Amino acid sequence: MNKITKRVKGEHSMRSINSGPSTISSTRSTMSSEIGETRNYSFFTIRNDVEMEKIAARKHNTRLLLDSKTCATMRQMRLIDHGNLNKFIGMSLDAPQLLSVWKYCSRGSLADVIRKATIQMDGFFIYSLMKDIVNGLNRLWTAPELLRNDDIMGSKEGDVYSLGIISAEMITRSSVFDIENRKEDAEELIYMLKKGGLQSPRPSLEHDESLEINPAYLHLVRDCWTERPSERPDIKQVASQLRSMNSNRNDNLMDHVFNVLESYASTLEDEVAERMKELVEEKKKSDVLLYRMLPKQVADKLKLGQTVEPETFDVVTLFFSDVVSFTTLAGKCTPLQVVNLLNGLYTIFDSIIERHDVYKVETIGDGYFVASGVPRRNGNEHTRNIASMSLGFVSSLADFRVPHMPAERIKIRVGFHCGSVVAGVVGLTMPRYCLFGDAVNTASRMESNSKPGQIHISNEANEMLMSLRGFTTEPRGEVIVKGKGVMQTHWLLKMDEAAAPKNYKREND
Repeated sequence: MNKITKRVKGEHSMRSINSGPSTISSTRSTMSSEIGETRNYSFFTIRNDVEMEKIAARKHNTRLLLDSKTCATMRQMRLIDHGNLNKFIGMSLDAPQLLSVWKYCSRGSLADVIRKATIQMDGFFIYSLMKDIVNGLNRLWTAPELLRNDDIMGSKEGDVYSLGIISAEMITRSSVFDIENRKEDAEELIYMLKKGGLQSPRPSLEHDESLEINPAYLHLVRDCWTERPSERPDIKQVASQLRSMNSNRNDNLMDHVFNVLESYASTLEDEVAERMKELVEEKKKSDVLLYRMLPKQVADKLKLGQTVEPETFDVVTLFFSDVVSFTTLAGKCTPLQVVNLLNGLYTIFDSIIERHDVYKVETIGDGYFVASGVPRRNGNEHTRNIASMSLGFVSSLADFRVPHMPAERIKIRVGFHCGSVVAGVVGLTMPRYCLFGDAVNTASRMESNSKPGQIHISNEANEMLMSLRGFTTEPRGEVIVKGKGVMQTHWLLKMDEAAAPKNYKREND
């Protein structure tokens, strides 16, 4: 066997003599690779028929005389296989020291449960652990009287002391005697325990205020570790007191666990519902922002991961506007003042847009590009909506003032045209819904050839308005348009009340 200097954490204590050593099985196995050692135990790996497994070997200072009766008992012990019993594997007879071999409990000990902050322990859980320890007494701290006499392997009174120490660990969820924060080291503490007396140290029982602990538990724990062994209650008395403390409650830990889980599930459902409500509200906010950047039909397809194919629209109405002498005006302002100016202007325009069946394609500087009939087709209503919106833009500037130059008046040039376009989404990082076609260029020329405070429209747009009725226009005559040559254009003057779009809403409605 190759010894590895690795100690198993938490293995400082003696087992109760009530669960005393067991003896041999007739089956022969080979142990190898010692992986740890304590005062009373050595830990090895052993090869079975399938794999290597860890085992715990209890050391014994006596030799064992094997007779037929003892061997029969060992065989019966080896055959016992129960989930609540640690598996007995056998005895090691050829080692320098007699060893009884048991299966290693890899899932940890009570000390591991106490150390893990993720494990929630309430008052009933602690009570259940105390009750189980009283019934089993499997892992115990050594009582002071046993420290003073190495010849004594254990006592019932010592077991009760050990119960008190473990109970303190569970209640406080901290190390015994709080050794990390004490001025004495471990050796000094052991010396004080051996010395005894009225000032003999004991663990603190200060616990989290949120933990509901029956005060009777704390009195029982103090009784268990009293200095005089004769004054400690015996195991039967401890069990009786525990039962009386819990007489009005179900004694089943699993029922308590299920009740806690049900309560937690109910609370979790409420929290999930609240989070879902918040998520829905945030989604609505993000959708509103997204629908301002892209048409709703297009945005919904992109959210589903679908491709938006380019689409041809036979007849739509395209609108352009810009601020007259914007470059000169911007030269009189700071950059921040320019931003505030455009923000105030576009806020007014956006409020007018919301009252019409139109889509704002983009704004570039002082330029404003709007379309109707795309991406949602609306018959011949696209020209009506753009015309109504254009008149609203021009009239809204009568009361608009530049914040830092109240005497300055803002005027815009407006132009629109009817024609066919191709629409599609361009880009991945910041997708844009763009319109392409000669009609876009023509509409832009209508705006650039317009006059301050006037709405310049193409002959095609004028024909659409005349077919709709209710709009007043006048011929401008022939205009030389860059890239188009001579064009017959018109001015839009006004709109009758009856000619307003069906979805039109006045500002005060």
